[in-house]
Amino acid sequence: MSKQFPKLKAKLNDIQTRLNEVLKTEFIDKEIIENVEMSITTSTFVVRSPKTNAVLALVNPLKALKVADRNLSELTIPLNIKKQEEIKKEVEEIKKKHVLTAKSLLKIHNNEELATHILIAAMHSSDEEVLRLAIEALGEFGQNEETVSDCEYIDEGTNQGKWTKDGIVYESERACIMG
Repeated sequence: MSKQFPKLKAKLNDIQTRLNEVLKTEFIDKEIIENVEMSITTSTFVVRSPKTNAVLALVNPLKALKVADRNLSELTIPLNIKKQEEIKKEVEEIKKKHVLTAKSLLKIHNNEELATHILIAAMHSSDEEVLRLAIEALGEFGQNEETVSDCEYIDEGTNQGKWTKDGIVYESERACIMG
């Protein structure tokens, strides 16, 4: 596999160091996850799929919204007038395309936290269509949950577990969910 990705092999240590730094500062130091590290080899990489490119194309416009970085409680807790106006402006940046983008992420079970965050914020929009679409998207969320729960993780002590559903073994949870 390393012959397939010679540039990756040359940069793998740098990539692993950066990822471990982010893991520590964004998750471990904030006690979101346990004190772990990532162990990555060239064999864990595959050629980027069209689905991955599609997910990034969906995620990036949502992350660009200022309201994506807001705590949702700020939408409902009374704040000073200036802060309320600032938040209202951020909510009004959410357009129909953002709601449909968030809905798409929910359908493919990817970046669900970001998608629901944007949809909940959109419920405070003065645009009736944005509001209606956000409510519909949140109402549809979870309708395919039985698909997720049908996937079972199996690990035979190798720390390289697989996912299975209906007797078929998959390399990842996402592949299992997508069938």
